[in-house]
Amino acid sequence: MPRACNCFTRAWRSSPIGLLNVWLADQVRRAMEATRGQLLLERLLPGVARAALKDPLSLLDAPRSVEATLLVTDLRGFTSLSERMEPGDVFEMLNQLQGALSEAVHACGGIVDKFMGDGMLAVFGATEPGHDHARRAIEAVRRIRAALDEQNRLRSAGLRIGIGVHSGTVVAGCLGGGSRLEFTVIGDAVNTTSRLEAMTKDKGVDVLVSEETVQRVPEVTFEDLGVAPVRGRQQGIRVFTLKS
Repeated sequence: MPRACNCFTRAWRSSPIGLLNVWLADQVRRAMEATRGQLLLERLLPGVARAALKDPLSLLDAPRSVEATLLVTDLRGFTSLSERMEPGDVFEMLNQLQGALSEAVHACGGIVDKFMGDGMLAVFGATEPGHDHARRAIEAVRRIRAALDEQNRLRSAGLRIGIGVHSGTVVAGCLGGGSRLEFTVIGDAVNTTSRLEAMTKDKGVDVLVSEETVQRVPEVTFEDLGVAPVRGRQQGIRVFTLKS
């Protein structure tokens, strides 16, 4: 007889109360596991978790087209810094750095779509549509800058960052199936945001914001850097940087 059955059999023979205690303990364990899972989901993907709680089937429906603001980051100097460290220490440091940046995103109502080594893709407005997704993305930029400054102060690391921000239409939905299901966004807007981030090196700034995003936040002051060619697009786009 399996061990679990032996436990129930011994509990029943000793007392019906013993069987009840075993059942209650199992229910408490299941509830704790469900709570831990929900807390983990809320920590990693707060926007997705809230949307799932409101309407669990909505995330599994056909992908939908939404207006959103994308934010792509890339840590500069991390590779050279990690070459002098043990692999375990590199992973721990990257985990803490990316954790600090993702907290900045979450604080502004965004979600981290994915980590790409020392890079990150975040999206605002994909799970909770609204007109303020661009404003929240710009606030996240400010928080990311502050978070990196704090990490550099704590570690004397001297790391820098490149950030691209762009607003546009994306397709949002769940990819995969079975035990592997991932919420993500795809579309030209994602590619454009990534290219803006790469362009920060050429422009000598830490942040590049597209005109599409700037137009959505008239209360914020940007510096106009002119029209820049973007690979994959026939026409260039006007880019701006955020000074403070």
